[in-house]
Parts: sequence; C-alpha cells; structure tokens
Amino acid sequence: MTEEQRKKHEKMQTKGSFAGTAKPSMLRRSDYHDYSSRHMYMITMTTNGRQPLFGTLQGHPDAPEGSADYPHVALSPLGQAVAREWAGISGYYPQIKVVATCVMPDHLHGILFVQEQLPVHLGRVIAGFKQGCNKIWREMSESRHGMATHKDESRHGMATHKDESRHEMATHKDESRHEMATHKDLVLVGRDLIAAEGAGVEKGTEAGEAGVAPVFSQGYNDRILLEKDQLEVWMKYLRENPFRLAMKRAHPDLFRVDTALPLFGRTFSAMGNRFLLQRPGRLQVQCSRSLNKEQIEERVAAFLPKVKSGAVLVSPSYSEGERAVMRAAFEAGGSLIVLMEKGFHQLEKPPRHFFDACAEGRMLWLSPYAYSNREVKLTRAICLELNEYARRICEEG
Repeated sequence: MTEEQRKKHEKMQTKGSFAGTAKPSMLRRSDYHDYSSRHMYMITMTTNGRQPLFGTLQGHPDAPEGSADYPHVALSPLGQAVAREWAGISGYYPQIKVVATCVMPDHLHGILFVQEQLPVHLGRVIAGFKQGCNKIWREMSESRHGMATHKDESRHGMATHKDESRHEMATHKDESRHEMATHKDLVLVGRDLIAAEGAGVEKGTEAGEAGVAPVFSQGYNDRILLEKDQLEVWMKYLRENPFRLAMKRAHPDLFRVDTALPLFGRTFSAMGNRFLLQRPGRLQVQCSRSLNKEQIEERVAAFLPKVKSGAVLVSPSYSEGERAVMRAAFEAGGSLIVLMEKGFHQLEKPPRHFFDACAEGRMLWLSPYAYSNREVKLTRAICLELNEYARRICEEG
C-alpha cells in the first residue's frame, strides 16, 4: 500500500465511525485500491433479474469428468456473443489480458490481468463491455422483431386476399362482420409482437434503448489477486462452476442456505444436512492450542474409530488439533458439523472438495452470526462462544 493509499484508508476508517452500521454489498469497491494500476482481478456480473439469458446447464454431476455428459453450459446466441465481447476487451484496452472466462446461464465470471497502467478506472472498462453487450442484445431483439413482423405481414396478406375474394360476394352484413374480425386480428397481431419482444424486456425493469432492458444488472463484484496461490484457486473455481450448479440442482435441500434456523433460542445460518443435528452419537472436538504433534496424533487416533462407527464430530476447527481431527474424519468418510465465525450469503456455495460430501448428506455448516462480506477478526470471545455451542449441540440438541 502506498503512502497516499494508506492516508486515504485511514481517512475512510475515521469516517466509518460516524457512518453507522456498515451494509454488506457485493458491489462495493475497495476504498484504498488503485483500480487503474497493474493487478489481476476476478469479475462477476449477473444478468438483469437473474434471467438465464446466456444458455442452459446440461449434463449430470455423476458423469465422468471430460465426458459429453459432464456438467457444462450450452451457450445461447447471446451467451456466445457475450463471451466474444469479453474476449475482445484487449482490443479496446491493450493494457489488459483476458485470462479466463466462465459464462453461466445467469451470470459471468472473468479474470482480467491489468499488465500496465490503465488510462481509466477498471469500472470504465466494465461499463464499456456492458454497453457492447447491450448493443448486441438490441440488434438481436430488433432482428427477432423484424422476423415476427414479416411473418405477421405474410399472414395478413393471405388473409386480405381471402377476405377480398369473399368481399366481392359479401353483403353489407358480411362487411360489418369483416370489420369486427379485422379489429380482432389487429389486437392479436399486437399481442404477438409484444410476445416476440418479451424476451428482451423484463416486466418491472426500466427499459433501455429501443425498449430493451440491459443485459446485466447494475454494478459488478471484483476480487483483487493478493496471494501467490490465489490465481489457481480462481481458475479452478471457474472450471468447476457448471459442476457445482448441477450438484445444487440435483440436491437442492442439501445446498440451500437457511438464514433463520432456530437453535438454543437463537437464529442460526445453516448450509448442509440439518438432520445431522438429530443424529445420535454427536461428539465435540476441542483441542488445546498447546498440544504437540504426538498429542494431536493421539487425538486423531482416538476419534477415528468413533467416526467409523457413525459418530458426528462437532467443532469450529480453530486449533491445529481440531483441524487435524476433523480433516482425518472427513477423509475417512465421516459426518461433520462445523461452526463458523460468520453467516452465509443466500448464494453461498461450499468449497469444491466439500461438494460431494455435502451431496452425500455428511456436512453441515452453522453460524450464530449474520453474513458479512468483510473479514471477521477471530477473537477469544468468538472461539469460546462457538465451542460452547458445539458442546450444547452434542449434549442438548
């Protein structure tokens, strides 16, 4: 952090004490980061109203990786165009390298590497990309509208020719009926045109140019690369996104986030198999931080037979010993309840290596705290409180 960034950060921290309670936002920019400087970012944008405009999920999570049936997104024409537009960012800003792209039915993930100082804020780059997508979407909508109009005109021409033949023999009464029918046909044609345009206009959403709503919702989420191994984590996340969506759809109840689970007179956030709270044989894992390697191995050896007999281990997994026991239990196919220091977002997903375990119903994450997109400082008080809840889950739940 430069001296200028540090001063700005300190100023924002000072203002924060007068600003009231912070509101979590997936769209918030870093207050002290230079978004035109050399950095790598993972950008996420959602479609307007989370409509599945970009394609459909195909495949099944049980299919072998690399096979035709492995989960993947079959892109729509708009999805293909959006992917091309994202890949073309370097053509407008040669300072940027497009590292990776993942287009899902209702959102896009992309990794950008700003290799040199940008002449503008990164937000201007994203805004330009969105404008390009909106232009493509308008052209597609106008093309569909033109096809629908041509089809209706052809039908109208045939109907007119038929009506003219009848009109030669028609009486005044038949002419009156023809006028009524023509009025009805015009109403129906009008409805058909509205239906043809409906895919581009979301009800209740402010329309863009030519009456077509924007492709993306307002704003975007960014993550800044700060750690050595973070890029590989991002790349893996993008590759596995279709699999995670397929797994969630195959097991909706096990991946649903519950932000109002009543427990011990308090509201908990939960994700995973809630029935583990009722499973007999729940055991708390609590290990002192002072344990040495041999003592930790002894604790692992003591718990593993119980896990293999069906015990459910419960712990916040903070100390090295707790993590070792829980990790060994997980690898042995055991069931775990993990207490967390912050709650879950409605779109929260477990890490990839936990997905199978979650689908198998042997994982549950719990938190007595509200969701926050900011880092939560782990304090002794939080550790003690979560350990107490672990005890109560095992003895009272």
